[in-house]
Amino acid sequence: MQPAYSMMMGEVGFFVLIFILFTILKKEERWKMRNMKQKMQKLLKQQKGFTLVELLAVIVILGIIAAIAIPAIGGIIDNSKKDAHIANAEALVSAARLAVVSDESIFDGDGTVTDAVLVSNGYLESELEDPDGGSYSPAEVTYVDGNYEVNLNNGTRKALTGNIENIRSAGRSYFDATPASGDGN
Repeated sequence: MQPAYSMMMGEVGFFVLIFILFTILKKEERWKMRNMKQKMQKLLKQQKGFTLVELLAVIVILGIIAAIAIPAIGGIIDNSKKDAHIANAEALVSAARLAVVSDESIFDGDGTVTDAVLVSNGYLESELEDPDGGSYSPAEVTYVDGNYEVNLNNGTRKALTGNIENIRSAGRSYFDATPASGDGN
């Protein structure tokens, strides 16, 4: 057995060795950090920023693009709303045609039927929605002597009013809506 003193010296020697290793590693790490810091400073000195003229040029270009794009997008949205009004008119006429073929007596005295009546009798799935917001009041179709006239009104203006003419060509049906007066869109 070793004396207690020599065991203690062995343990102290071990701790000293660990301390020296950590110190050496710390010095190496410090050296690496110092080198990395110098490299980063060198890189930062070599980088250049944007000049004020370049930034202004980019802002002007973005402004021009926005000035062109915003009206174009507005036109696309307006056209899609007009197409939605026409699609609503086509759906209303198709439902009215089904009612006429079924010999349903759902039309009132002047040959007019609303979308609410067509929904309640199962010819439409739901009442038509105005793409401009809200609902039509009224959304109605009038059937007289084989002709259909649609009136889509949202309460403040007429969305679409006119005659729907059925034009058959190559097995397809096309609906041509023409405004009845100048107050439609």
